[in-house]
Amino acid sequence: MNAAEIKNGVCINICVVDSVEDIDGVRLHHLPDGFQMGDFFDGEHWSPAPVAVNLNLISESARSARNNALARSDWTQLADAPVASKTAWVLYRDALRNLTLQPGFPVEISWPVAPL
Repeated sequence: MNAAEIKNGVCINICVVDSVEDIDGVRLHHLPDGFQMGDFFDGEHWSPAPVAVNLNLISESARSARNNALARSDWTQLADAPVASKTAWVLYRDALRNLTLQPGFPVEISWPVAPL
């Protein structure tokens, strides 16, 4: 299911989860079909954002999530890191760095999946 992170009543991040629960201290809310980043949530009801969405807030949130993912995977680049495929991790980290180059950024982002 899609879940949303809300800041000041605005959806600033979307992720796919098995269940809506706090992840890394972030409270997530169920995101109904048809709603997207920038839409409003008052704690009970969703409403679409006006045409002029604050893209700076959305961009800031996406960059922050990207930076956190990079920081969480820094250890994979150490010489003695116990990872099966360093190449897969290098490609994942490159994809994270290139998120801002995607045509739909920051509203539509294709997030890379971390290697196992």
